[in-house]
Amino acid sequence: MKQYDYIIAGAGCSGLMLALELTNSRLKDKSVLIIDQEKKNTNDRTWCFWETRENSLEHLVYKSWDVANFYSDDFEQEMDLRPYRYKMIRGIDFYSYVFQQISHYPNFEFLEAKIDEIKTHGEVVTDQGRYQATFVFSSYHLVNTLNIPKSYQTLLQHFKGWVIKTDHDSFDPGKMTYMDFRVAYNRETRFCYVLPFSEKKALIEYTLFTDTLLEDKAYDEALKHYINNQLKIGDYQILEEEFGIIPMSDFPFPQTGGKNVINIGTLGGNTKASTGFTFLRIQKAVKRITKNLADNKYPLSPPSLTSKRFRLYDSTLLNVLANETYPAKDIFTELFKKNGPTKVFKFLDEETNLLEEISIMNLSPKKQFIKAFFQQVLKIHKL
Repeated sequence: MKQYDYIIAGAGCSGLMLALELTNSRLKDKSVLIIDQEKKNTNDRTWCFWETRENSLEHLVYKSWDVANFYSDDFEQEMDLRPYRYKMIRGIDFYSYVFQQISHYPNFEFLEAKIDEIKTHGEVVTDQGRYQATFVFSSYHLVNTLNIPKSYQTLLQHFKGWVIKTDHDSFDPGKMTYMDFRVAYNRETRFCYVLPFSEKKALIEYTLFTDTLLEDKAYDEALKHYINNQLKIGDYQILEEEFGIIPMSDFPFPQTGGKNVINIGTLGGNTKASTGFTFLRIQKAVKRITKNLADNKYPLSPPSLTSKRFRLYDSTLLNVLANETYPAKDIFTELFKKNGPTKVFKFLDEETNLLEEISIMNLSPKKQFIKAFFQQVLKIHKL
């Protein structure tokens, strides 16, 4: 059985981000095996995030915006995001860059194989053989195999997007649409967002937070309706499609699968429960892991009091959204209307203090949120 210092099980965002971080650290000479069923070579997804500074992957940012539109039935606002910028990285650009970078290190190997089992002591069983490592970093999962207990609040963020090209100027490439709730039904969380790349090209995404998926044709019909009726675009060509499912849950995903197995990405709890945003959280998590390893420490750091506080906030919002006790479009409308994007983004990045959080969460309907808050406090205490 071949021995490695580290095995990375899964060559998605978190696995490749960790591999890249290792090459930029004192650990670049360690033996590393990356295992996945395929080496990604298509633009299967995009990652969006906001930040006030340049990212270490800034050269991969395909497009960014500092002006965003927000729409609901009775409110619309053009928002200046500065000092934040909303950024987008295409999957294919990220995959290509990481594999190109690690190709300079012969001690980093890629194995195209199906993973059958990851044992707690650091052994990975595949259809190509068995491999052992001091630590296995696993993001290997399917959404329906996460085994989230029903006692936790869980929604699926599912979305379908089209990159379209029009014959005539149809977009302002300097402005994106962050949320458009004019597609929402009743109290469900449904919205569209628009990321223009040029006057004639944009990504249009239809997103839902529900507990079940739609039939594929329903996403297509919703996209067609939005493009025709809200964007007033009749003729266009679909250049690319993407579809994704992100679990949004207050379940405390176990950070380990045994002493020698470290969970990363969504499997390790790096997805923010209330929004589904993951990219920056993965980036921060793998930097902490790499630093700990380089300092000869255990890869994981204990959770902070701040992270526990925000887990309760996320759980409260999930409670309201999952039980549909108040329309999601009204919650998000009031959140941005009262606070503006700078405060909201800072809050969602978990960088606010307690007084700022009380001010931001001073939303209607207080009765529903207070009830949900104490339900979640009692639940966490019992669990």
